[in-house]
Order: sequence, then structure tokens, then C-alpha cells
Amino acid sequence: MKRILFSILVFASLILKAQAEFDEYNKYPRGQYPYQGGEAAFYKDFHEIVTKNGFQPCENKEEIYNLKVIIPESGPIKYLKDETNKDAAEKYKCTYDLGLKVVSLMDKWKPVVIDGEKKQSVAQFYIISDHLFENYKQGYIPSGMATNYNNQSGGGINSFRKLVADRIDTRGYNWSRAFTMVVTFVVNTDGGIEDLKVVQSSGLPEFDQRVLRGIKSVTGKKHKWTPGKMDGVPVRSRFRLPLRFGAPE
Repeated sequence: MKRILFSILVFASLILKAQAEFDEYNKYPRGQYPYQGGEAAFYKDFHEIVTKNGFQPCENKEEIYNLKVIIPESGPIKYLKDETNKDAAEKYKCTYDLGLKVVSLMDKWKPVVIDGEKKQSVAQFYIISDHLFENYKQGYIPSGMATNYNNQSGGGINSFRKLVADRIDTRGYNWSRAFTMVVTFVVNTDGGIEDLKVVQSSGLPEFDQRVLRGIKSVTGKKHKWTPGKMDGVPVRSRFRLPLRFGAPE
């Protein structure tokens, strides 16, 4: 059996990272922002719009919705459905409806510019209505602890790494050089993992499935994760998990 080395770099995706539904859209390079003035200006205008129009905050102060929008070269923006959390719009309907209503009244959107030409692009913003009404503070930007995830079964990420390594069945497979697979998954607000995807294959579909089964087996009550939080509210986050399979000794 070949030696398996795991180099696991785990991070939560907050702005356009490792989510397949964004692949067809242009992303914003460093120094460009989807809204004139940046994130702080977006939330400032959001607050001013709800105040001016007499909109009401949601009763559930912990409601949070990750609003995603497509910004065309010109013309009005479009809503992009959250494929990583299809039930969120219904579960957090108040915040979802509020977000759509407010962004439709915003007029400072900026498409990405590539080689001097405007291109269709995509952006996302976390909407927590309780922080955008009376509790709004000048310069507000949602803050998250997106990378602070710890496995609760004991040993943290190192324990998770070992459990995954032990549960991938490599029998019947041989390789002559090291290679790396990359898997992503979502940590939900209950601390479970779901929506596993292979984003960099081993080249063998059957082996890829064995890897996914190995990761899926590290689930259940004994293997809960601490979900990330946005302004203290638990949020779903997608993680990137590189898996390096070492060369034979």
C-alpha cells in the first residue's frame, strides 16, 4: 500500500471562491469592487435606503442571507440563486425579500473591467437585517471567523485529517508518483458536512468516489464541526480540501 500524505488547507469561501455556479462569471481582481466605494459604501447605502423607505427589520435577529447578484456590462443587476443552499431563500424569506428589494434600488454597481473593457461579473454580500437598521454603525462591514473551524470529536483538524486518511480505501490501486486531489465540501450551520465535490480529480473516477466515501464516513454526532460565524451568526461555508497522495517509499 502506498504511503498517503495529506496536506489539508481548509478555508471558508466568503467572496466567490470554489463555488461552481460562479465559474461562468468574471471575478473582481484586487483593487476593483462591485459597488462604488466598496463594501462599507454598499452597507451604508443599504441602511439609508431602508431608513428612507420605511422598511422594517426582520423579527428573527439572527436571520442571515448570502445575497448573490450578477452585474452586467450595463443595465440592471440580476439575482443569482444560491445553489449551495437551495432552501435558504425560503428559510430566511424575510432577509431574502429585504435584500432583493433594497439592491434593486441601488444604482452604484460597477462591472469588472478587463483589458479596458467592461465585463459581466458576479458579487455577493451577507445581509443581516438587524445590523442595517437602528443598530447600523458607520463603516459597518460584516466580520467573520470563516477559517476558525474545529472538529469537536477531539484533536481538531489533525484528528479529522487522520480519520480521513484511515478511511480511504486504496486497495487495488498503485501509482508511481505523488499526485494531489482537491475536494470541496460545505460545513452547514449544524456542524455537519455536505455537498462534497471533486474539483481536481485523481484521473480515476472510481478512486475519486472512494475518496469521497472516506470523507463522508467522518460524519455524524461524533464528528461535528464548529460552523463559521458572520457577525456572530452561524453561516454555511464551503471548504477546500487538498489531498496529497505521496510517492512510494
